[in-house]
Amino acid sequence: MSRQIPIALIVVGAMLAFIIWRVAFATKLGRRGQTLATLGSLLVIAFGLSSLPLGWAITAENISFLRPLVTAAYLTLAVVGYVFLGLVVVMLASMVWRMVADTDSDDGFAPRVRFIRIATAAAVAIAVALIGWGYARARTPEITHIDYSNEQVPRGFDGFTIALVTDLHVGPVRDGAWLRDVVEQINAAHPDLIIVAGDLVDGTPAAIGDDMLPLTELYAPYGVYLTTGNHEFYSGVAEWMEFWNEHDIKVLDNEAVVIKRGGASFDLVGINDRTGDEPYQPDLQQAVDSLSEWDVKPTDTKRFRVLAAHQPLQALLYDGLAARLGIDLQLSGHTHGGQMWPVHALVIMQQPVIDGVHELNGVTVVTSRGAGAWGPPVRVLADPEIVLVTLRRGA
Repeated sequence: MSRQIPIALIVVGAMLAFIIWRVAFATKLGRRGQTLATLGSLLVIAFGLSSLPLGWAITAENISFLRPLVTAAYLTLAVVGYVFLGLVVVMLASMVWRMVADTDSDDGFAPRVRFIRIATAAAVAIAVALIGWGYARARTPEITHIDYSNEQVPRGFDGFTIALVTDLHVGPVRDGAWLRDVVEQINAAHPDLIIVAGDLVDGTPAAIGDDMLPLTELYAPYGVYLTTGNHEFYSGVAEWMEFWNEHDIKVLDNEAVVIKRGGASFDLVGINDRTGDEPYQPDLQQAVDSLSEWDVKPTDTKRFRVLAAHQPLQALLYDGLAARLGIDLQLSGHTHGGQMWPVHALVIMQQPVIDGVHELNGVTVVTSRGAGAWGPPVRVLADPEIVLVTLRRGA
């Protein structure tokens, strides 16, 4: 981590320098224009970057005042990101123009500069429009229906539905009103079981506890279960565990429960996120072993078993333990589907999948793009979703 921070600062600094160069100097605005463009760029970029310290400063007392500022700052930061991408395209086009045209003549140089000015303004306008569209798109997750077939699904559970909800990220931007809408949307789908698989929060219970209360209104006849994500560990996991317990919300803290329907049953296993530290480090073996408390043999791998684990990568960890312990289906999130194109190219460097249904090391993994958003409340080519998995008995 100590090495990553300086590298990140260097990369961000280089990006900001590039934006200022392209906006203020490549457009050849003259000294006064360059000064104004430089100052304007710096102010916009500084406001965008203020989203992080403003978010960290949120408390229960100032949240109503700071939340709109944080939202505006994050949206500005997202615009800056897409302006950077647009200006890269403008620069490449200008370089091609310069190679094929006589830029030393009035017929070459002046038209190219006019092109750079118009294209730079267009890049900014397109970035603003794109973020506006992405902000509106990120407000309401869609229901994604997935059928999962397995011959080990008990007959009594054929047609059983599981709602997979991940990555709510309630905190500096998302509030309790938004969460209540999501909860109502989930309840309206009438799932038999609800799994909230991590990254519920970005903040402490003291700051955003009231915003999380709509989660207590989730209802499914066979229960609502939570697992931790990496952001719970950034936000005080012990305090959140206590909060969930106080509000009678069951957290699968490296443990399992048996879901019974008539005379049939299956095992639901939940582990902490892979970033968890003592005493909340992930322990899949411990979780499966806890089935003995339900009079189920942990070694009975012929039973249908569902694992709730925040990151799809966890299906590949622990020396393939998930498959060896008889896990058939893993429910995960974390990736956000990339959230904002082209971030998916970076996500796939850290996770084996982006979203959807995949077979990983002998385990079928369903990965949700998540219902919320981290950082900028924006979705571009990665729509938010609530996944509704229907179990089917069959090959």
